[in-house]
Amino acid sequence: MDETESFGKYLKRERESKKISLREVAKNTRVREHLLKAIEEDHYEVLPSATYVKGFLLAYAKYIGLNPDDVVLRYESVLKGGPVT
Repeated sequence: MDETESFGKYLKRERESKKISLREVAKNTRVREHLLKAIEEDHYEVLPSATYVKGFLLAYAKYIGLNPDDVVLRYESVLKGGPVT
């Protein structure tokens, strides 16, 4: 992930590179599609508490083949206003 890419764009790029639709992720993780879209579009203000979002991210990451712990750490960095790394 480069420094100019947001967390949501990183997730979307990874998902699309694996040819997985957002609808498919939603169906298989049981996370509502509009919430996943909000994450990918960096609209954190419409999401529930960080605790729920971390659970969504764990399921999302596992489903598309990313390291779930790494994804959650990146999200926590975003919440703290740090670099996305």
